[in-house]
Amino acid sequence: MALRKRGSVYHLRIRPFGEEIGITTPASTKQEARRIEMAIMTACRSTDYRALDPVTRATCLLMFRNKGWAIPSDLAPEEPIAEELTLWKVTELFLKYPEIRESTERSRYEQCISHLVEHFGKEKAMKSIWVPDIKSYISERLAQGAAPSTANREKGTLSKMF
Repeated sequence: MALRKRGSVYHLRIRPFGEEIGITTPASTKQEARRIEMAIMTACRSTDYRALDPVTRATCLLMFRNKGWAIPSDLAPEEPIAEELTLWKVTELFLKYPEIRESTERSRYEQCISHLVEHFGKEKAMKSIWVPDIKSYISERLAQGAAPSTANREKGTLSKMF
């Protein structure tokens, strides 16, 4: 185990699993770098990463990612699973927004939304709607006989929903 300071950054050379590994630490002092080093070595030997503080956990996680090793479940960051926003979920949020809820033109927005949902479908992911999709929607609406101002309002409603 070796600790070196290069510039203002402390670098560790450790052998947690028999193979020497170099890690850059966010430590600002030598004592802090030693504490990180000992915590990582203890966690790797015991295979219990739950007791690591956030700084040491991030350093240990960096070590596993740099080496391409499988990240232990105790060490894996707990990321909330984000639900994908669909056109229908965004519509519900949009209609509850105070500016829209109290608008005198709410019924126009609802008409626009009905046409948008009819075309794209309720389960269409918002992030998958691109400019070419919108342009083809506008051209289809115009071909159906909708006035250009109506098609433009529907495009504006979709834009506002984004």
